[in-house]
Amino acid sequence: MYDTIKSEHIHPTFVALGDIDDFKYINDHYGHMCGDYVLVSIATIIKDILFQSVGIVRWVEKNRIVVWGWRCDDAKSDAGTDPAENWSIWFYFDDQHIQVTMTFGLSAVLDDVDDAIQNADEHMYQGKRSGKNQIIS
Repeated sequence: MYDTIKSEHIHPTFVALGDIDDFKYINDHYGHMCGDYVLVSIATIIKDILFQSVGIVRWVEKNRIVVWGWRCDDAKSDAGTDPAENWSIWFYFDDQHIQVTMTFGLSAVLDDVDDAIQNADEHMYQGKRSGKNQIIS
């Protein structure tokens, strides 16, 4: 993942780390097929909501969704300022209605991508500790 973001073809100005709130519950309660469906659907939704020059990868080791792009000033406004409206998503899977929320940490890339990823990770955990379903920058 780091090599992709650092490559000469991608010069991000922001990094966001997103974590699906209570994802383990989704897998345990509804099954891994449902969890996979939610992951693919969330990635598609994020890609559709955010601007065209955005990259999305799944950071498997930490079970995170990583987003990077060009315009840091627009990142939070594109993601929405009311996370409860924008990140509370209802899925229909196997005759079940499932509400899914996410918490994001957002960080500007100033000099070092590694620092930005670390900052975004810290912001995301801050959001998790303070109630989930929010965007912290």
